[in-house]
Amino acid sequence: MDKGQYFLLRKSLFFLIFCLVSNSSFGDPSTENNPALWHKKKAGVLYNLSKFIDWPDAAFGKEQTFNICVFGETPFFAALKTFEKRQIRGKAVRIHTQRLQTLNTLSCQTLYISASSAASFSTILSSVHNKPILTISDMPDFISQGGMIGLIQAKQRVRFMINLDAAKSVKLLISAPLLRLAKSVKYRKTRLDNPE
Repeated sequence: MDKGQYFLLRKSLFFLIFCLVSNSSFGDPSTENNPALWHKKKAGVLYNLSKFIDWPDAAFGKEQTFNICVFGETPFFAALKTFEKRQIRGKAVRIHTQRLQTLNTLSCQTLYISASSAASFSTILSSVHNKPILTISDMPDFISQGGMIGLIQAKQRVRFMINLDAAKSVKLLISAPLLRLAKSVKYRKTRLDNPE
């Protein structure tokens, strides 16, 4: 990793700390009364989480883009689109929507599954099973059901839980700083809680 990449990752980590841990970003009245600001922050979190993951080369094939896909109703989709043409792992970011009919042809590196898709959750996960695709959602029990990163709200803050077992099973490597920032990590079927 060169010096430029190092500083970009540090900047992304500081953004995550601000958006996921700080009371000033989620849960305060100014954010609750400003949906556009909330959507922008959540889109930023989704984008930045992907920066702390290493994918196997096979995850990209001949793709020259880094594809973030969303499934279900996603109010922050427009905000997420503003991150297009930025780069992750040296590849230009592209944002896509997905439907059940296209899941088997996924060429996504990150897949956000909206809580509105709970009824289709098992079908979605089985479609990406054994594929190096980072799955993220804010639906309840996402981690325990096989998802990789679950966004949760705790004490007026939005944080995340990581299913390291699920990520490792498809050869995704999650960086140590992200693991330390998580509220908890599921590893070898055991939940490890980080200090508040």
